[in-house]
Amino acid sequence: MDVKEIHELINMKARRLEIEMVLGISNIDKSHLSKSQVDHITHEKRYNQNPFTMLNHLNNAIKTDEWIIKNRH
Repeated sequence: MDVKEIHELINMKARRLEIEMVLGISNIDKSHLSKSQVDHITHEKRYNQNPFTMLNHLNNAIKTDEWIIKNRH
């Protein structure tokens, strides 16, 4: 298992949290996010990116990566 793959998976899950915050479906308070995460949220709101589409693609990528990592062992 490549350490880089695990870090990418962790980053995707953190990104998913940001998108959930934008959608208002996260159970985590915005005060727990880092400055860079808050900046991502602000950027998405400014450029009207569709958070539902982004979340769907991200969830699919996470599921695929988790499946690949799991099946290597």
